[in-house]
Amino acid sequence: MKNNFQIPIVLLVNGEFPSHPAPMEILKSAKTIICTDGSANSLIQFGIEPQVIIGDLDSLKIDKNLFTGTLIHEPNQNNTDFEKALVWALENYVSDLNILGSTGLREDHSLANYFIFSEYSSKMNLKLVTNHFTITCHDGTRTFESKRGHIVSIFAIFPQTVVSTQFLKYPLLNSVLNPSCRTISNKSLASQFQVESNKPILVFHSHDIF
Repeated sequence: MKNNFQIPIVLLVNGEFPSHPAPMEILKSAKTIICTDGSANSLIQFGIEPQVIIGDLDSLKIDKNLFTGTLIHEPNQNNTDFEKALVWALENYVSDLNILGSTGLREDHSLANYFIFSEYSSKMNLKLVTNHFTITCHDGTRTFESKRGHIVSIFAIFPQTVVSTQFLKYPLLNSVLNPSCRTISNKSLASQFQVESNKPILVFHSHDIF
C-alpha cells in the first residue's frame, strides 16, 4: 500500500538544528517533513512548517488549533519521540527517510538515537545526516560517493564483524572488528570508497575535508 507523502521525506529530531550546507540542503529540498515534538518549534522559527508532528507533545509551543498538518499524540513513555516517529513511518509505508537533528545538545539522547537508528536501519532505508557527517548502518557491500581526504569512520555494532574496504588510506581486508574505536578517522583516497561487512556496521562519512 502506498502513502500520500511527497518525497523526499525528512525526519527532524529535536537535537542540534542543521547549520552545515549538507543537512540544510536536505531540509530545504524536502517535500514532506516529520517533526518529533519540540523540533517543530525550531523548524517553524526557521520559517518552514512541517507536515507531521509526532510525540508526547510536551515540548510543543505552537498553537495546536492553528496547525494545518497532521498532529499525532503518542504518550507512551517507553519509547523516545524518535522511535515513535520511526514506528509511525513504518506503519505508514515510508521506506526512505533522511534523518536530521538526531545528535548534539544532550549526549545521552545522541547515544540512544544511534542505537535506535541501528535497529531500524534493517527495516527502512535510513540516512542520518548531522552537521559533520552522513551516517549509514548496513551490512553487505556499499559504495559511497566521496572526495579525497574525507574522513571515514567505521564502527562494529556486534562482536566478530568481518569488514573489508577499498580506496581508504588504511585498508581493511577481512578484518575482524569488535565494538571499539579501532577504525575511526580513516580517509577516502578517491571519488568513491567501498565497505563490505558480514554484520551491520555504522559508517560515518564526513561532509568536509580535514
